Formats: sequence, structure tokens, C-alpha cells
Amino acid sequence: MGKQKTKKFAAMKRMINLKDNRIKEKDRAKPKEKKKKDPSALKEREVTKYPSCLFFQYNTQLGPPYHVIVDTNFINFSIKAKLDIVQSMMDCLYAKYCVMAEIEKLGMKYRVALRIAKDPRFERLPCTHKGTYADDCLVQRHKCYILATVDRDLKRRVRKIPGVPIMYISNHRGGLPVDEETWERMWRHVARIHPNGEALGKETRGATDLPKIPIPSVPTFQPTTTIPQRLEAIQKYIRELQYNHTGTQFFEIKKSRPLTALMDIAKEMTREALPIKCLEAVILGIYLTNNMPGVERFPLSFQSHFSGNHFHHIVLGVHCGGRFGALGTSRREDLMFKPLEFRTLMDLVQEFEGAYRGYWHTLRKVRIGQYVSHDAHSVEQIEWKHSILDLDKLTKEELRKELERHTRDMRLKIGKPAPPSPTKDRRNSMGSPLRGQGSPVRRISRIERRPSGDKKVLEPKSAAEINGYQIRV
Repeated sequence: MGKQKTKKFAAMKRMINLKDNRIKEKDRAKPKEKKKKDPSALKEREVTKYPSCLFFQYNTQLGPPYHVIVDTNFINFSIKAKLDIVQSMMDCLYAKYCVMAEIEKLGMKYRVALRIAKDPRFERLPCTHKGTYADDCLVQRHKCYILATVDRDLKRRVRKIPGVPIMYISNHRGGLPVDEETWERMWRHVARIHPNGEALGKETRGATDLPKIPIPSVPTFQPTTTIPQRLEAIQKYIRELQYNHTGTQFFEIKKSRPLTALMDIAKEMTREALPIKCLEAVILGIYLTNNMPGVERFPLSFQSHFSGNHFHHIVLGVHCGGRFGALGTSRREDLMFKPLEFRTLMDLVQEFEGAYRGYWHTLRKVRIGQYVSHDAHSVEQIEWKHSILDLDKLTKEELRKELERHTRDMRLKIGKPAPPSPTKDRRNSMGSPLRGQGSPVRRISRIERRPSGDKKVLEPKSAAEINGYQIRV
């Protein structure tokens, strides 16, 4: 018996293309004729519509009293950060029904956030869209509101819309006034860190009438005041601000910020006159010595070891007239100010090393930065760690050579010219009728001004060394 043929289901026969040559000409599909474009016809294009309230990127509808649209996660994060929304904003807050519906869907875990959203002091804005997804609704209502959110995706969407301010919670810090739990933690830290912490805490907390704390004034100098006297006056001012034993840093300092931003923080220190720590004292010392062009400043930090723990400290090294010194603050008297009397940087480091030995600390590492610019409006960053010296791996002679090399590097940075100005480059490229390109202004170096006949042969330098700046990632 032969094989039975099975029928193929859902099989479709191949069709000939209607433009195929095998089809008769009368039945063949005719090719589409391309319409010729009229060059004189008006071209239409779709232009993005912007609200009439925007003047460039300035939103003219935003004005006091400011209205804020609150997102779901903004309420949740304010609870985690222990922030009172009303007292933190001090504005007229607006919540939306879709935001409340989204919080209700999150369940019992976010019942506190739902209670805050239903506060009668907040006004609920009605929504006409379907569902409870609030992001699209918040993006659409942006003409006269400030958007309060901590959602990264939502902030990324809103930043593309010009004229919409964004309010968010930064670092989850409540700031001042300090709550009771933080006060207790600060007092415990003072009792543990301060030499007379327990007695000082009992005396201060038990006093009914505390004396008014004097606010020190920023030192001013006469033209005849010498540099050592000015440095002593600056150190006296830093000492009068007192060391911060509370365990809470009053001024947030990020080393990666430009010099002009750090100088703004230093101005705030002089206004508030609050206790400071060693890093804040360095920033304040740079600010107070900016008007002394003959004094070069550089950061000098130490890492010591004691009883299985590592401790970090930093001071502001100063150099003037061939002598080194230091400004700063510390819990120990001999770990901050050093008068301007050390001949070399090695002598200054050995002085600090001896002070550490007096407190049974072993100095492990020394980090030295470059000279800091005297321009208070400079956008360059402070170079905190140009040289990192491991004292366990270096002998005394090797340490002296490394410090001498770093001193030479700092002196070379002073002699290097500033980066070229764009306007100056543009003027030079255009050419000057008074001076040709073949006769540049030439400064005579010190070596060529020597009375002796022998001249030192200078090694060729790279372009990065000549300009004084390097490209870094």
C-alpha cells in the first residue's frame, strides 16, 4: 500500500507581484507617478509650542506666594529625614489627587505619608486623567508651580522643560534647630573627646544664666604691620573661634569645590563665628591671607597611629621670606600654630612629628599640596595631595630629599605664567600693526642677568610644564 497524502492546512499559494512582466499589460499595475514639487509653494513645518508665560527660560507666572506641587516620594523622604514639610517650605503647598491615590496604593507602610497628604492645610488639585500614575500629570502642570520631588527620572524629565523650578531634599539633613536626641549625642561626644568634657558639660547644662559668648572680630592690619605679626593675629582670631567639640560640623566643606566657593564658606564662618575644626581653619586661613601676596600657602596634612586607630589632621603651611610656618586649630596646642621661623620644610615636618611623639602617636604619612592661588574668585581647585610621603618606608635622608623636591616644585609653580586668556589669543591672532610677529616682547631671565660669564644650560620643557596646567581625568 502506498503512503496516504496528508492535507496541508493553513498553506497559502504564492502570488505573483502585480508589477510582474508575466502579467498582461492591461492587467499589470501601473507604477506610481511621483508628484513634482513646486519650488514656489510654501513649506509647512511643525514648530514646538511653548507657553506664552515664558520669557526665554524665565517663567513670568512664578511669583509670591509660591505654589509647590508635592510628589509622592517627596513626602516619604521628608518623613525619613524627619522634616516638617510646612515649616521647611514656609510656602503654600499643593498636593494632587493622583498623588494621594498613589500613596494609598503603597499600603500601610506609607500611612504616615497619606496622613500628611490629607492635611487640611494642603489644597488638593483635581485630575482628569485615568489611573493613579502621577508623573505624567505632574509634568503637564508646570506653568505656575514649583515641583517638589526626589525621583531622578521625574527630575530628568522636568529639567528638559524650561522655566520649571525643582524642589528636592538634599542629604536628608534637618539642620538647625537641633532636636533633643542630637543634643544628647553632642553632649556625650563632648564628654568623650574634650579633656575636661564631663565637668564642662555638667557646669554648662546646670547653669541657669550663661554669659553671652563674645563674637571675635576679623583682624585688620596697618600698612606697617609685619608679616609675622599678621600671621599671629590671624591665628589668634582662629583660636578665639574655639575648637568644635560637639561632633557636628557646622559648615559643609567639600575639597573638590572650586576656590571661589570655599571662600564663600569662609565668609560665612566670619559672619556666624561658630566653633570650627582643622579643615575649616585651613579654609579660613586661606581667606584671611589672600591679601598678602608675599605669603604662599599650601595644605599640610598628617596621618598618625595610636592604640590601633588612625587619626587625621591638617594645617595650613605658610612660606614667606625663606621661612616656613603653619596656621590652624587643634585640640592640642602644639599641633596647630607654628611661627614663621623654620628654614626648611623638613624642619617644619620634624617639629610636628616631635609633637605627635609627645602624645604617644606615631606619624605614618604626610601629605603636602601645592601653593594656593591668591585670587579669591579663581575657579581652580586646591591641590591637596601633590606629594604623599610614607614615613615607614622612607629614611630620614630620603624624606629630606623628597621635601626639598616638593619645595622646588612649589617654587616652579610660582614662576609659571597664568593660562592664556581667550581674548588675548584672539587679539594676537588678528595681528597688531605696532608689533610684528617676528619681534615678540622678551623678558630677560635671571640667568642671563648674571654678572658671571657662564650661563647655565636650560633643559627643554614640555608644553604642559610651560603653561603650568595639566589635563587630568
